[in-house]
Amino acid sequence: MIWNKYVGFAVLSNTAFHYLQHYSHYSSSHFLPVSQINVQVIHAKKIKDGSAHNSSISNYILNLYTKSNHLASAQKLFDEIPQRDVRTWTILISGFARFGLNGNALWLFIKMQKEGIVIPNEFTLSSVLKCSSSVSNGLRLGKSIHGWMMTSAVDLDVALGNAVLDLYVKCEALDYAKRFFELMSDKNVVSWNIMLAGYLGTEDMERSVKLFKMMPEKDVSSWNTTINGLLQCGSERDALKLLRQMTLDGPSFNEVTFSISLALMSSLRNLELGRQIHGKVRRLFIYEDTLVRASLIDMYCKCGQMEKASRIFQELHQGIVEVQHSHSVPWSTIISGYIHNGMLKDALEVFSSMVCDQLEVDVFTLSSILSATANSGLLELDNENWDEASKLRGLMQEREVVKLPGQSWT
Repeated sequence: MIWNKYVGFAVLSNTAFHYLQHYSHYSSSHFLPVSQINVQVIHAKKIKDGSAHNSSISNYILNLYTKSNHLASAQKLFDEIPQRDVRTWTILISGFARFGLNGNALWLFIKMQKEGIVIPNEFTLSSVLKCSSSVSNGLRLGKSIHGWMMTSAVDLDVALGNAVLDLYVKCEALDYAKRFFELMSDKNVVSWNIMLAGYLGTEDMERSVKLFKMMPEKDVSSWNTTINGLLQCGSERDALKLLRQMTLDGPSFNEVTFSISLALMSSLRNLELGRQIHGKVRRLFIYEDTLVRASLIDMYCKCGQMEKASRIFQELHQGIVEVQHSHSVPWSTIISGYIHNGMLKDALEVFSSMVCDQLEVDVFTLSSILSATANSGLLELDNENWDEASKLRGLMQEREVVKLPGQSWT
């Protein structure tokens, strides 16, 4: 079927095609170090026995390449397929989207429209709507896609409807989101969660809580989103009240719930409840989760229990608990805790270890170290601390952190 219905999208195609061209280049630095030999062997066998020209076989191999994140090979195979069906296009578009190459996915989608031979299905559209919310000018692009869907009478199932709704929320077009949500004939808990996140993003807590109470069904994400929204808006007491209600009426906690709960205890400086949550984390065998461990460290730091926080961090650092050591959040957390509790030398020791282990140092940690050392004058004491200053100066300049008036790099 030829793209006869496509009228409004033709205008988008001409502008967006040029707009997205600079996104279309991807390098090997985007790819994970996954072995490619199995897919290559399968591909070679299919070429040898002559079945590689079969569209089902080609799509199968293309799918293997995208799922193993070998997108350069996938693109090469895609270009060699003479007759591409909707599944061929969707596999590669979804592959780009899955690994965050949103511009590549959109560029390929525009190319699909310009050829005008294959019509996208709901899976194609869901992928490109997701990508649209992640690029500049994404709202305009997403609205054009949605407009074409309406004029072409595309059947909006709940998954595709949620993709449209999520686009408007992520692009901060809440008026569009509200109107679309009200018109959705088929909603599920994901639909309500998307809308809930939209209201929370505007810090309209009254409307957010009202929507939460109206939800016909609530999953763990609904509770997490609302509790965290209350916490972020400074309504800690309301967040604690809702957390207690969740323990009575809601679903079981997951790792995100525990991280939010510990952040709430940190904000309230409630050591007793924090210890109770810590005990539950151990009993449920989720102690290995990096973000949960970071939340525990932060809670003990905020409550002034630096010995306990240091012990948890040392367990992580020494590998007693298997975690992703490349994750810098626990390091930044303990450094911030040491500084907050006046233990600058300990903060500098962890900072030095962090640099030696080649972990990513965020701007907040760098700024905290700089501010604390400038206030104390510690970096001017001896040669050892001078070396720390040199490391710090290099990182600050690399991250383009601006000095405050009166501060020195050393």
